[in-house]
Amino acid sequence: MNPYLHELLSRLRSRSVWVVLVVLGVAVALGVSTIEGDVPSVQINGVGFDYYADDAYHFEIWAVDVSGHPVSGVQVTLSIAPQPNFTTFPPPPPPPVVFNTTVTTDSSGFIEFVVPVAPGAYAATVGASYAAVPRASMTGLLANSFYFGPVAVGEVNLFESPVNVVALGDYLDQDQLLVVWAGANGTAPIDDSVEACAAVVSSFAEPEPSNCTGLTDVTSEGPLSGFLTLVPYPSLSMPAVGMFESLVVFVEIVNATGGVVAINDLQGPSGPIPAGVTTPAYLVTGPGPGLVMDLATTFGLFVPLAAFALAYWGYARPRVSGTVDMVLVRPVTRRGLFLVRYASVALLMGVVTTAAYLLLDLAAATALGQPIPPGFLLALIGITTAGSIAFAGLIFLLAHLFRSAGPIIGIGTTLLLLFSLFWSLVQSLPVLVEGPVFNSAQLLNFGARSQLFAPPQLPSAVVGILTLQSSYLEGGNRLVYQASGVTPAVVAAVAVAWIVLPFALTLWCVARRD
Repeated sequence: MNPYLHELLSRLRSRSVWVVLVVLGVAVALGVSTIEGDVPSVQINGVGFDYYADDAYHFEIWAVDVSGHPVSGVQVTLSIAPQPNFTTFPPPPPPPVVFNTTVTTDSSGFIEFVVPVAPGAYAATVGASYAAVPRASMTGLLANSFYFGPVAVGEVNLFESPVNVVALGDYLDQDQLLVVWAGANGTAPIDDSVEACAAVVSSFAEPEPSNCTGLTDVTSEGPLSGFLTLVPYPSLSMPAVGMFESLVVFVEIVNATGGVVAINDLQGPSGPIPAGVTTPAYLVTGPGPGLVMDLATTFGLFVPLAAFALAYWGYARPRVSGTVDMVLVRPVTRRGLFLVRYASVALLMGVVTTAAYLLLDLAAATALGQPIPPGFLLALIGITTAGSIAFAGLIFLLAHLFRSAGPIIGIGTTLLLLFSLFWSLVQSLPVLVEGPVFNSAQLLNFGARSQLFAPPQLPSAVVGILTLQSSYLEGGNRLVYQASGVTPAVVAAVAVAWIVLPFALTLWCVARRD
């Protein structure tokens, strides 16, 4: 057998591999615990309306997730009784239930209840469950009891605001709007559209604007495509907002003639806000962004730790103890031995990291009903593997800079702890040095850029880019990593540099110093 192939196989069968499996097993267990803890944060919202036709109330309800997308398989029970009489004492017994039916949402998340009762005052109770995620929380029409009364012929009664702020995606920290609307008798809206505007409102102004009439900065968000329409959160450029002023964003539904048929106001922050600010949005997210960030943080510690163990036990320790010379009795060179053992670390870290993330993806799909998106999964596997190889490369380099195990272990452990557990201290240095002069926007930008200087932080940087991590920055910019210039290309280039530089320096030491 080729001696280099024999050396590679012996490394992959060594006892240090078991250490790696144990370390990453702990990381996977912590990740599964995180996923289980996120289950209650999965929200299923009920939106819709009712109308009266053909001697019956019609309740049309959609079950949607945090992103406004339909959710099938939600069991919804609607129970209706005449509204109790609250004017007598003692109160009379509860009136008998006149309607009680359970329906499951279809592939479009839709259910309809037809309640054949005469017009009157009624009390409704709604209960819902979702078999795919039993501990998911129900909101909106799926969770509330409510009263309803007579509805004029042709009139549609919305149970809540027609405009709902939702997340851009289950794994994205950016907002959009879900518009719920219908025509007469529950028909699909025709020729209606959505427009938005913004105004700076003084705390002492009377009267305050109540819609977009007379305002110059009005944007069209597009036509309504049906009962449920997703539109982008309006981006409106505003003048400066003072200390006793606030920002109001109006979202209106207008008909074909331009008449306003519904309106919703989204109250923005109070001043001061610099001139040219882009309208800050609400922050609506599901468990996805927090989940992948927690996984990236956990793996940012345990995966480099596993790489540390492999590089130390497989190369650094044999080198400083002299046992590597026994291997060199075989027909292999020092350069060849370094390359083979480096390759064994890289190969093993790639395999076990991929397996660990796939296990967590399966856990997320089972517990949350939403697996990690493939683009996120591939990016996390790639950058976590790259970060672990980069950290292992530092240990290989330390093995040629020091002649004893103590400095290698000490420096390696210090770097691991600094790069992972204590990196937040590094990110807060500008505030400690500059004080309040270093504002929040600068701090967030520095925090994003600082992750490039620590291999274990690269997975967190990738998650920040993928989820479009949001914050109310000064100047109105909500995309922290984009504002910091930390792009996928930059992170990839930095990861390659972290791998190539220690590798090249170690290879030079092998060829020139040994």
